[in-house]
Amino acid sequence: MRPVPEKSPKLLDRMRLTLRRLHYSYRTQQAYVAWVERFIRFHRDRNQGAW
Repeated sequence: MRPVPEKSPKLLDRMRLTLRRLHYSYRTQQAYVAWVERFIRFHRDRNQGAW
C-alpha cells in the first residue's frame, strides 16, 4: 500500500509558519495574516472567477 501524500500547507498556513520561524510576536502574526486575508477577499470580490 502506498502512503498517502501530505497536502502542502495553504498560503496563510505557510505565512504563519514563516512568521513564527522569524520570531514575530503572536499579535504581529495575527495582524499580518488578517491583512492578507482582507487583501485576498477584496480582490476576489472585485475579480469574480479570476481566483
